[in-house]
Amino acid sequence: MRHAADPKLIGLLQIAEVLADRACMELSAATKACSDLEAELQKLKDAHASTLAAPVDPANGAILANLQKHQSLRRIALMQKLAAKQAVRLEKLRLAQQAEGRRQALQELISHAS
Repeated sequence: MRHAADPKLIGLLQIAEVLADRACMELSAATKACSDLEAELQKLKDAHASTLAAPVDPANGAILANLQKHQSLRRIALMQKLAAKQAVRLEKLRLAQQAEGRRQALQELISHAS
């Protein structure tokens, strides 16, 4: 004879599912933010490479040097921003894993109780 699952456990499972889903959505958003920054860094890298590949007119040397300086500063700023976003993403990953673990534990508890 199977027993009905405890309504409190069912309620806890529903909460755990909502929290796990939310944690996954936040992880997805954090991952997208990192991907967007990585794409922006790649575009900057490509622009820098094309700048270096172009023939240099000695009259425009100072302009080119200034452009390269600004590209380097922009790259540094993007890398710092990416590092911060990656730290956030890792925290979101940890939270999502915890939430999923709780959800699975409650599911197992309910299945063993019934």
